[in-house]
Amino acid sequence: MKKVLLAATYVLLAACSQNTGDAHNHNDHEHHNHEGHDHEGHDHEGHDHEAHTSKVMLNDGKKWKANVETTEGIANMLTLIHEYDASAEPESYEDLQEKLQAEFRDIFKKCTMTGEAHDQLHNYLLPLKEKLEKVTEENLYDIESYLHTYSEYFM
Repeated sequence: MKKVLLAATYVLLAACSQNTGDAHNHNDHEHHNHEGHDHEGHDHEGHDHEAHTSKVMLNDGKKWKANVETTEGIANMLTLIHEYDASAEPESYEDLQEKLQAEFRDIFKKCTMTGEAHDQLHNYLLPLKEKLEKVTEENLYDIESYLHTYSEYFM
């Protein structure tokens, strides 16, 4: 069953991450005031994440175009969860948490997105950051379910 879920996840993420060739000019839409955000170099650690409580939204009913590294990072996190042995020692949750957090940090480090798509990615990632603060048997399914929602908002 795990192999079927893993295969289905890869197919879904691969399909969602392919460039459809549809160019979309985000400059045609009204944007939030991004003054003060460091999009050059993406200093994500400096953002006030605690005050940021916006919900991720679609782009006029369409998915946002995400950079490949972000989509790969989400897929890697799902793989880590799918390969995790739930019958292992409780300390192994700490190991899984460290690996998931490392993937999460890589997503931020490799971020090349800008504009509203970038802001919507942050809206998606901030709740995930909170979920990854303590990975336990009780919240692992919640984390996995949340990761699966990525493809609802991003391609």
